[in-house]
Amino acid sequence: MSAAVSSSFEISRLHSAWREAVLSDLIECIPGISRNDALKQQLLRALAEREKLSCTAIGRGIAIPHTRSTIAGFAGRSLIVFGRHLEGVKYCADSPDPVFLFFLLLAPDINQHLQTLARLSRLLRDDELRQELLSVKSPDAVIEVVANAENRVQQQ
Repeated sequence: MSAAVSSSFEISRLHSAWREAVLSDLIECIPGISRNDALKQQLLRALAEREKLSCTAIGRGIAIPHTRSTIAGFAGRSLIVFGRHLEGVKYCADSPDPVFLFFLLLAPDINQHLQTLARLSRLLRDDELRQELLSVKSPDAVIEVVANAENRVQQQ
């Protein structure tokens, strides 16, 4: 996972106070689409529709927004945008728990999408990783703590 993450990882310090604005902020960090307003709006609509089906928060202050939209295939590879919100965002209508850590997942096809989602979900069960992600200062530090967590998970 860390090998894929290291070549396609962005970090965003989030400040928006509601879910759609956080999604928009994460989309702004996707390399290659920052100047394509139509594509950004299309992706935001797809992510918002996915959230209406079922909230992508997985508990413990983490959300993995993702969509099966073909828009995600523009990069030709899986892409994860990491964002951290210091105050937390009320992300799901049916949950009072705030979300602090966001992993926007985009993949070029359904197989990569499901594989990456499963691996990321498993990795994020690691309590030490979650605590470290709350305080990392740089994308390189994020990649390092993810790689360390991956090693811990593999040794279990």
